[in-house]
Amino acid sequence: VIGRLTAGTSLDLVAVDLATMTIARSASIAATQDPAETAAFTPDGAYVIALEQDFGRPVYAIKIRVADLAVVARSPALEASLVRSAGGVVLSPDGASGYAISDTRVTRFDVATMTPDADDPVDLPGATTGMQPGALLRSADGQRLYLIQRTDPATLVAIDTGTMHIAFSRTVADASATDTSYWAALSPDGRDVHIGTDAG
Repeated sequence: VIGRLTAGTSLDLVAVDLATMTIARSASIAATQDPAETAAFTPDGAYVIALEQDFGRPVYAIKIRVADLAVVARSPALEASLVRSAGGVVLSPDGASGYAISDTRVTRFDVATMTPDADDPVDLPGATTGMQPGALLRSADGQRLYLIQRTDPATLVAIDTGTMHIAFSRTVADASATDTSYWAALSPDGRDVHIGTDAG
């Protein structure tokens, strides 16, 4: 499912058949925000959780039913928890919990109700309001989250999903005014995090 904004007033949702690379179906919903570019499928493929992630704009958090591309829920509470930016969303292996990163915190939420867990937001070390969120990754077993803070230098933070506490925080790039993280990927065995910055 791909989201895009049309004429500043509606959000187009497009489902693409990957076998043929053709549009299988599309729908449009009323929207006043930017495109829903950050999304995660539930394990059964029935729903997509989508967050608007454009920096400095109010967050737009929605739950989309894949069968007909209908928006079945919007979560003002989750939007408020993420303040004014969203850098990524991942779901637990069973699809029960979701995790979203904003400029200063990681928020856990219930996927069924789209309700954030008020007791479990993780405030990120060294983060400041207005900092652009980086990548958010989940280990295959769902026990850890890894996120990249776009600090100078870039910082790798690991979070234990059982306790929602920070397991460790490490600098991953040389101290340079131009070293800012842009992407990251977790190896299949979960042993390594690969990080790309504008320095290489």
